[in-house]
Amino acid sequence: MDKNGKLFNKINIIDFCVILLIIVFIIGIGIRLMGSTSEDIKTPKTFEYTVEVSNIRGYSVDALKKLGNITDSSGDIILGEIISVEDKPYITELNTLNGEIIESVIPEKYSCLVKIQTTGNESDEFYFDPNDTELSVGKSVNIITKYVNTSGLIKALRIVE
Repeated sequence: MDKNGKLFNKINIIDFCVILLIIVFIIGIGIRLMGSTSEDIKTPKTFEYTVEVSNIRGYSVDALKKLGNITDSSGDIILGEIISVEDKPYITELNTLNGEIIESVIPEKYSCLVKIQTTGNESDEFYFDPNDTELSVGKSVNIITKYVNTSGLIKALRIVE
């Protein structure tokens, strides 16, 4: 740097730093866009996940208990198989007139724990069903069989060894 603040008598030190920052930023974006994605590192696995379906009627419970395959909305892709269904009366919290909260059984309504087995893919961060939909605890999923169409929340997820 000379007495005028220029490097190699041609470029100002501040200009040099700005150019260097721009180059580092462009390289960072390139690495981010061209780096490996979770799509590249999927490995096939068998998963078992439990879905809680709440506030359904008895005929939906009966339809779920017929077990069978789960498909996508078009019915073309098999997403898994229902392997078990546990039902119990649907319980909700109600406010009383004096401000208390009580649990109450709702007549003719049920909650079910539906256990589903599927073969999907695992990446470093996620699990995917055969339709490449992410599976994670707390995520809402549709359960479509030839007997019933309902939805629920994933409560548990594990890899079957």
